[in-house]
Amino acid sequence: MTLVVHAFGYSNVGRIREINEDNFLTGRTVFAVADGMGGHAAGEVASEAALMPLREIDGGTYRDPQAATDALSHAVSQANELVLERAAADPDLRGMGTTLTTVMVRGSRLHLAHVGDSRAYLLRAGMLEMLTEDHTLVNQLVKEGRLTEEQAASHPQRSVITRAIGVELGVQVDTMVEPLELAPGDQVLLCSDGLTGPVSESLIAEILMTEDDGDIACRRLIDAANAGGGPDNITCVLLRVEGDGTVTAPAAMPGPATSSDDDATAELGDPAQLDARRLAELGGGSEEPEEVQAEERSSGRRRLGATLLGVLLVLAVLIGGALLLLNRSFFVGVDDDGQVGIYRGIPAFSIGLVESESFGLDDLPEGLHPGLEGGIAFSSLAEARMHVSDVLEPQLEVESEEPLPTESPTPSPTPTSEPKDPPTIGADAPGPTPEPTTAPRPTPAPASS
Repeated sequence: MTLVVHAFGYSNVGRIREINEDNFLTGRTVFAVADGMGGHAAGEVASEAALMPLREIDGGTYRDPQAATDALSHAVSQANELVLERAAADPDLRGMGTTLTTVMVRGSRLHLAHVGDSRAYLLRAGMLEMLTEDHTLVNQLVKEGRLTEEQAASHPQRSVITRAIGVELGVQVDTMVEPLELAPGDQVLLCSDGLTGPVSESLIAEILMTEDDGDIACRRLIDAANAGGGPDNITCVLLRVEGDGTVTAPAAMPGPATSSDDDATAELGDPAQLDARRLAELGGGSEEPEEVQAEERSSGRRRLGATLLGVLLVLAVLIGGALLLLNRSFFVGVDDDGQVGIYRGIPAFSIGLVESESFGLDDLPEGLHPGLEGGIAFSSLAEARMHVSDVLEPQLEVESEEPLPTESPTPSPTPTSEPKDPPTIGADAPGPTPEPTTAPRPTPAPASS
């Protein structure tokens, strides 16, 4: 049975980040989500570069399922090498990296390759199943039995990843042992943690099941993430499977999801065009008496003044709220010299160093570098300190543990076997040199009571 797969993809900057470091791919047979990290433009460069090897295998044909899986996994490994090369060639990109979750649709089979904490889900018969495993410190603690799933969901270190593209020379790529057999009605969702962080899996499933339009479903998922605070960039790629046909992509690739203000502008039209239409409707001029026109001009100036005052008041409130938020937020990051510290504010905007730690970025394992260079946000100073003491410092100890050198015992002097000169007998024989003696001091008698 042949299938038709409709693909939809959207990305949004969220409510906190200044730039969008996510990228996604909706090709003919290959689909992917990449969540960049590294701060400024570096994360965006990493996530875009990681998609290039996937574009090269999009639409390819393979002799068997294993060959298709190997091609997808190899493309992810090539993405790792490409990001490392870009970072080595440009010092400004040092420390950048990205997650990468990708699938290939081949006939009725779905192949998967995955690195990082972006996710792939399958919605089938009303049940949402996660197809990937998060490569995060918190998930590792859950697997070891040191945290419960409920504790992991709100743990302050849940964003610390243990595996990513562009961090080490070799990267371990997760794949499925057997490709997934797709069925009509299946929905496959690829998404960054900007969606799964603030939006529960139950709400994700509800949106996918109740919205018939895949394009609107993606927008609703992004709106839900922004309604939950939008703490990170949000990206989702949705595949919807129908019976009979061939794999297809959307006729026109949708751009990033827009805000409600952008939607309103698109619906109403450009403000300059609206003004031109109003002028056309008014005709060539006014036949009002001059006094009336003067009164209208004065009234217009008063309305303009009131409007400007209102705008200034709104700006003052927004600025005050932003300063209050920054003052109550903290993050763990590094300075220009690579020194680790706790800062007040958010990673995109610091308002001052709170505490400087006694160790630097180079003292920690490389897997922790991208998160620290981009800044790890916390809602309180206590949580930031907990991250330093419970996560960073133990890694510092592991990194610095080396066997102590063993002291060799000092050898005792070995007596020589050479004979001593025989003693000289006679008056001229030298005698031992007498040591000066000191007359003993009298011991004082005890005082009588």
